[in-house]
Amino acid sequence: MSANDTNSNLSLWGFGEPHSCRVCEDIAIPWAPDTMSSRRVKQLTMKEVLEGAKAKCAFCLFLAGTSADGTVELQDGVDEDQEFFYDIQTTLDNAADVQWVHYRTMIKMGGSSITSKAQGWLSLVAEEDDPAATKVSARPFVQDPSGEETLTFLKERLQNCLENHEECCERPEGLRPPPRLLEIPDDLENQPIQLKVIDEGDAEEDISYVALSYRWGGEQPMKTTSENLEERVESGLPLSSLPRTFQDAITLTSNLGLKYLWIDSMCMVSDNIPDIEKHYANISHIYQGATMVLSASRAANVSDGFLKPRTAPTWHKSVFRFPFHALDGTIGSVLAIGNLERTSGVLATPEEPVASRAWCLQEYLLSQRFLSVGQRTTMFKCLEEEHFDGAEGLCYSHTGLGPDTLEPSNILYGEVPSISDMEEWFKYVVAPYSGRDHTVNLDKLVAIGGVAEDFSRRPGLDGVPYAAGLWLHAPTFPLQMLWWPKEEENGSAQLYASTQYRAPSWSWASIDGPVQFSPITEDLMELVSPSFKLKGTSGSPVVPEWKFGPLRSGRLHIEGKVMTVKVTPDGKHLVHPNFPHAANVGRIRPDTLGLQTDWELECLELIGYKEWTVDVPGEGEQLRYQPPQGVILLRLRNISDDFYCRFGTYVLVKRSDEDDVAKRWFESAEVRSLIIG
Repeated sequence: MSANDTNSNLSLWGFGEPHSCRVCEDIAIPWAPDTMSSRRVKQLTMKEVLEGAKAKCAFCLFLAGTSADGTVELQDGVDEDQEFFYDIQTTLDNAADVQWVHYRTMIKMGGSSITSKAQGWLSLVAEEDDPAATKVSARPFVQDPSGEETLTFLKERLQNCLENHEECCERPEGLRPPPRLLEIPDDLENQPIQLKVIDEGDAEEDISYVALSYRWGGEQPMKTTSENLEERVESGLPLSSLPRTFQDAITLTSNLGLKYLWIDSMCMVSDNIPDIEKHYANISHIYQGATMVLSASRAANVSDGFLKPRTAPTWHKSVFRFPFHALDGTIGSVLAIGNLERTSGVLATPEEPVASRAWCLQEYLLSQRFLSVGQRTTMFKCLEEEHFDGAEGLCYSHTGLGPDTLEPSNILYGEVPSISDMEEWFKYVVAPYSGRDHTVNLDKLVAIGGVAEDFSRRPGLDGVPYAAGLWLHAPTFPLQMLWWPKEEENGSAQLYASTQYRAPSWSWASIDGPVQFSPITEDLMELVSPSFKLKGTSGSPVVPEWKFGPLRSGRLHIEGKVMTVKVTPDGKHLVHPNFPHAANVGRIRPDTLGLQTDWELECLELIGYKEWTVDVPGEGEQLRYQPPQGVILLRLRNISDDFYCRFGTYVLVKRSDEDDVAKRWFESAEVRSLIIG
């Protein structure tokens, strides 16, 4: 890409010509080969910045800031003698790859330096043919995701993966292709898109297809039904009759040289329950078996499309051009993008619409190769590599997933002890999944069932039963039961009861909204109540012979120590019958609102009390303790005397070192057999 091409591209992004002036030309970005991830460079004083700002240097105006009336003034806590420093930041895994500049003024106080309020970040981008490109990996954004530049990038990445990545080409044994696929003709303008039925003979062949991951955004207008199935198989549909997101998916699949595409609403028969259940039970095979999962990440709904030109971002303030001193003495140039909405060197890219859809997390985690067309860049990710068509190194992945989420390669291939399996399942899969939305309320366990089925192949989970989002692994099950609605920073939580039954009350899937979990560690396992015993579950799967989906009337059979309790009028604390004045000992985390005073509530002990002392230097011995924790159960005598549903969780606290209420909470409790529905 030439410099002129880049400038044109930047113009499309709303930048115009990158600013450069005599002041900026004296600000060089140096590079030197070392192993440091950052290096501090001093080049300007605040006085020089103010002088440059008064001379209308856009970069100095950017550094200094302006008042509401447009005049240049010093920020609070900044004086003109302060010096501007630049931290030249590189990638964590490659100290030779310069990514961004952290600029700040430093205040000298004695022998220390303190960063003032005048600070920020600049992301660095190099044009392909510039000498700086050898040391700055990021490239300008690509405005047209359907253009030749992106298509060439995707073809090269896909071909390289298919030919050279052994791990990406390995598939679990016994994968079954979808019962139907959309067959893409050679002439998209004049030939129809037909549904191809995959018979048993075809299933034995290696059929290469793309699976679409997208946000429904409401009811689907082009569902296949029993009434139109035959017509779609025999006659098909013209491309122009399909919603824009489907058109774009078919066009991109065809341009990549692939002939088949799976779209859920068009390949499943929506009014045929057995057909839907067959697909649900086969969902992990469908996405794992796909040559590639294509994510329409930027499309908010099925009519939105994702190959249209990207709009100019509003999250950059300015773009500047600076000299870049390369190692061999040549002077190149870099584009420095100023961003107001950042907390680090990585650009604060907007969240993709698919990041809130539950099904899309599963579709990502099951993929061998993942192509995402996002609001800022297009990403190709496989089990071995991740690449962007523009701004590589400047943007987060398009999945809507942070560091607390498993990568696809870690789902099936992680050979770790069983305790770690449980910890990872809840922390890295269920927690980020639980707050996502569903078009169909009952899909909450279905839309994660494929991941659960794949997860069950881990060596540490061999033979461990699964029920309603939990693993019936006896040593860790008490800790798995310790989930609760996710709390905000102010301590409040979203409490939403599901409007219709979709999971038993002991399952995190029984409530709407995000949930969080107790850690599952060796230390906590040692504190599990010795009276607790997991006897099993009862209830048939909604999808016959698919144990990783929802259950009908799932019941949990356990034995444990229980204690009858009351609740304070504000509904926040437990009251023990033997300690009526110690009302602030037991803190409640309810699953839903609507507590009634006549409810018969009992505490089930899951984690027992433990205390110990530690020697604190200068302070002597101090008491430490692990508080008892468990679930609060609502007794439903109208069903049977031993039948309960879950109301929430509790944690007992010590009010002082002398307080022993938490320690004695269960001393008069009895051990009983319970059924929790």
